[in-house]
Amino acid sequence: MSAIQYDGTVYSHHHDIARAGSFRFYKNNINSTGTYEIEPVVCDIVSNDLMSKQDLVNKLIEQGYKTTIDKHHADFYYAMRLRVVSNSECMETKLIKEVNEQNSNDSFSPHSPKVLLNTR
Repeated sequence: MSAIQYDGTVYSHHHDIARAGSFRFYKNNINSTGTYEIEPVVCDIVSNDLMSKQDLVNKLIEQGYKTTIDKHHADFYYAMRLRVVSNSECMETKLIKEVNEQNSNDSFSPHSPKVLLNTR
């Protein structure tokens, strides 16, 4: 496990996150299903940035979203620019336990990025 320093604060994060090249979404409520239902869309990660909650809110407002700082709970966020490379992959179901056991994924934070072994 390694750490990120942002604005004078150190945060733990996944040690492989900077090496991730692909991104897949999940939209289900993992607490109610006990699974990640991984969507069929695969994206290449073009770039990523780490930004504070305030920077995220400012960026979202600039883009026309109605939000306020109290609607966001993390201290920092990964903001990624993605390019869709496929939208026809198979849906995948992964148990929370299975995901958390891979490569030091943080089990205490279901919304932090997870690194999965070869989902393609």
